[in-house]
Amino acid sequence: MASDIYGTLHMNEKEKIWIILPYGNERGGLETIAAKLIDRISKGHGRRCIISIPRHTTSMEYTANFDKKLCTIDWMITGHGLRGSYLLWSAVALFGTLVRLLMFRPKLVIINLPFAFGCLGPMLALALAGQKTIAIHHHAAPLEECSSILRRVYQWVFRRNQTWVAVSDDARIGLARFYGVNADLIKRIYNGLPPLSLETGSQSLRSELGVQQ
Repeated sequence: MASDIYGTLHMNEKEKIWIILPYGNERGGLETIAAKLIDRISKGHGRRCIISIPRHTTSMEYTANFDKKLCTIDWMITGHGLRGSYLLWSAVALFGTLVRLLMFRPKLVIINLPFAFGCLGPMLALALAGQKTIAIHHHAAPLEECSSILRRVYQWVFRRNQTWVAVSDDARIGLARFYGVNADLIKRIYNGLPPLSLETGSQSLRSELGVQQ
């Protein structure tokens, strides 16, 4: 996935990529994929990355192994996982994103979204600034309907120099339905999986199930 996204960019050594991870209190598949993306961009391509993530014990442990020579860690409120009004924290995140855009001046912003409706504040701020953005949706959209106001906001965001990526065709179609946008304009890039030999996989499964050969 990293090579597919990065291969479309034409950047020089001094240009920066800003990666936003909305959640800092958990580490799962999304965070593992994001870490591989960061490693590929910074070490494989020698580009400087700025990683913004909410400050939390888990996120501090998660980012501890990043190469600090090529990666700058920025503790940022993204509007998620906080008590109180979601809209209020989204407004705080919107303002914080605009300030960081002026500070970082990135060539590209990549947002790794665990949910279709995530990261409203940063996404709206990036759209207002016309910043080139790739929003990677790692899960399918909810089955319930999106509110008409939120749908119109995201439709406007979608048209503002943003490329949305889904990790499957089903997720791509679900996102298009949820927000009322053209599915053909949402890219589909599968998450990569490490190669696993059949022999190793079979042995591991037998051992896990307690089955003798």
